[in-house]
Amino acid sequence: MHSGSKFVYVYDNSSSESDDEDVTKVEKNESHERSRKIDTNAIKIDFKNLESHSYICHSQPIVCNSCPAIATLENDFDNDLSSQHKWTCKYCGAGNSDEMTTSVSIENDTSYFIQENTNFSGTCPTQSNSEIDINDTTLICFCIDTSVSMGHDIYPGLWDSSSLTRLNALKSAVLQQIDYLQEYKPNAKISLITFGSTVSHHDSISSEILINDILVNDKEGIFSIGKNIPNALSIKQTSVELTNIVKNLKPDGSTALGPALLLAVAFCSSFHGSKIILCTDGEANVGLGSLNGTTSNSVDFYDYVGQYAKDNGVSISLLTIGAYCKISQLGSVVAATNGSVKVVDPIDLGDEFREIIDDRLIAINMKATLVLPKQFYIRNYGFLKNKSNNYQTFEIGNVTQNKEYGIEFGIKSLIDRNSIGKAVLFQLILNYSDRDGNRICRVYGKSLKTTKSREEAEENADLEVITVNAMQQAARIQLLGKLNIVRSRLLAQERFFARQEQWHTLAANRILAFGNQHVKDYLSELIVTDETLEKQRAKQSDQAAAKMFQTLVFDKSKI
Repeated sequence: MHSGSKFVYVYDNSSSESDDEDVTKVEKNESHERSRKIDTNAIKIDFKNLESHSYICHSQPIVCNSCPAIATLENDFDNDLSSQHKWTCKYCGAGNSDEMTTSVSIENDTSYFIQENTNFSGTCPTQSNSEIDINDTTLICFCIDTSVSMGHDIYPGLWDSSSLTRLNALKSAVLQQIDYLQEYKPNAKISLITFGSTVSHHDSISSEILINDILVNDKEGIFSIGKNIPNALSIKQTSVELTNIVKNLKPDGSTALGPALLLAVAFCSSFHGSKIILCTDGEANVGLGSLNGTTSNSVDFYDYVGQYAKDNGVSISLLTIGAYCKISQLGSVVAATNGSVKVVDPIDLGDEFREIIDDRLIAINMKATLVLPKQFYIRNYGFLKNKSNNYQTFEIGNVTQNKEYGIEFGIKSLIDRNSIGKAVLFQLILNYSDRDGNRICRVYGKSLKTTKSREEAEENADLEVITVNAMQQAARIQLLGKLNIVRSRLLAQERFFARQEQWHTLAANRILAFGNQHVKDYLSELIVTDETLEKQRAKQSDQAAAKMFQTLVFDKSKI
């Protein structure tokens, strides 16, 4: 857990949190938009240390009766004659009483093994000290478009362009991954699902059309078929057959993307930690999830598929060729499962596949809870509506080694501000399953001094924390359709970066430059409108939608 500054900024607020500034003029009517200044009251969750444990406890944690806080030695304890610990939660102030035999954390980083799995059959890789990882049994499902448009030339007009079709580029990229996995991850598994007007599953034994033109609208039928697909074998057992199958793929038909994705998710849901790589060059236009004349049913379908994949430890990444795939509707499956989304040049597909495969999964079904003292509240995706709780739980889903997550917080009221002391306690609670199937509760504690000086807080800011949080908050708000708020926050973020230049060294300039460029790119793609969320999504370009979803599942390796 990293904080936005060495200090918690105790700003001079009113009930409306009016530490604001004019950030822009709206061109239509020259009226002023107002937005609160970006401040340093944020944290960033960096998941890279999940694979090592500083202190392990094999008993259940003591949880406060009134809030999610877990008892540590930072809480007050009093012994009494009944052989119980009586303690007061320093976050919500509630009194608690628990058996003395229950373990209490003595560290600021404690891992409670809630449920140990000694017979795990999942697909999560274990860390290897060599380039060849025989322990990686991850299932990778390529769900690829073989519709007639995939036969189009990448570079039309060239005399020899017949060998440079979109499908040929995709086939070449998949073959590269088969070779790579066979050499470096021989026990990993590959499943291949292709879709045109129908959907086929391919394994080492056969290629079979599982979903025909009658079944493409049968949700329960597709789900049942996916659940009954035989288990995939390791790539070392199937590489020859899969290579031949991929080489012989031909373009044909329309784009039954929705049925294919549902089939892939149903199959992969039996393998926690599996990855689906969805690659297409056009909008879904056949069967479930058709985006040809988008309806709310189509949006609901992708929301359902994404949530089901998330609940079952499956990540979905989306790579699109061209700019007519309606990422704004498809992207919800990526956001739900912490996958990747990108508009790519077909020639670069091999590198993109490899990047997704190598972004190692380290936790499944992650839930993060941030607990603060009762004077504070969590700003839920940038909105200031619910200040009643001093904690909030975020369903993060699957976590890979490069992902980060930003959260910001505020002060409930002027009365609360005046009761804040010289230091503030934070507690971050991560509940997840590790690669071996153990259910773990990881508890981090932190204490920061307070300051009433914005200048002192910003002079001691961690720009990477502020950048990640501000970017993600803007994307989360955009996902809800509040485009005016997104624009105001982005412009306020520009002002924040401008203020930092006076305090931070050249070492921080890389982050400043990255943040500034991201804001400029985001603003250039943002079209502010009062239309409904459904209409906003329908009009959003693939490039703009990809930018939004990439920001939601921020990858620190991109800085």
